[in-house]
Amino acid sequence: STQGLVPDLYVLLDLPVDESLRRMSQRSQEPDRFEREHRSFHEKVRESYLQLVKENSKSWFVLDAQKSPEELLNKLIAELRGRKW
Repeated sequence: STQGLVPDLYVLLDLPVDESLRRMSQRSQEPDRFEREHRSFHEKVRESYLQLVKENSKSWFVLDAQKSPEELLNKLIAELRGRKW
């Protein structure tokens, strides 16, 4: 479907499962199908993404999603500038 195209960079907003569950519990909307999955599902998904990062770290940029939106944006901009983008 992408005809062989791949992104130049993947950006992962990494958030520990505990924090993710805490944030979901504070929202007023109903959880969707994925959010209703067991904790183990969320842990496996996170670990799978972190494994992808380990396998091809040059294609990934990982941000600590516990940081403020402003910090995340600044770190992303700095990374992109560092890559001369």
